[in-house]
Amino acid sequence: MQWRTRKAHGVQGGKYHGLSPLQIGRELLLDMDPLGLICFAGRFLLVLLPLTISDYAPDRYHTPYIIAMFVTGAVLLLLWPVVETRVPRPLIQLRTFFFNPNALVPTAIYFIDEVAYAFISVPMLQWSEITLGLSAGNATYLTYAQAASTTKTVRGKSAGSSSSSSKTK
Repeated sequence: MQWRTRKAHGVQGGKYHGLSPLQIGRELLLDMDPLGLICFAGRFLLVLLPLTISDYAPDRYHTPYIIAMFVTGAVLLLLWPVVETRVPRPLIQLRTFFFNPNALVPTAIYFIDEVAYAFISVPMLQWSEITLGLSAGNATYLTYAQAASTTKTVRGKSAGSSSSSSKTK
């Protein structure tokens, strides 16, 4: 809302209105939850990155920095729920998240979609390696492209049919 419109309608300032710059910085940090963000993003990064770069490491998975990344990622994975239940304004409300149908239904749909993709892609990967003689990299691309287009088509048709059948008259 623009300043003149707020002034004309008598609307007060936002959440940080009337606070000193230090108080604004403190409130902003509480709203951003930097510790939760570091734990949330760091756990994915420190588990997936060593899987990617282990081929280039001298001793593969026995290289000390690969082991350290896995251990740190696992610690952040276990630490994140503890951090989120103890901060004043968490990134995700874990206490109510698992009982919220707005979160449960999309999560269930996504889980079913991922399981369906796994059931499609694994046999397709093996078939393309054996039948077409493709390398693992080329077969992975082929199966991803094929399964992604198939899944998008099925997902689009099911979403369209469910939305058209649920309209009220």
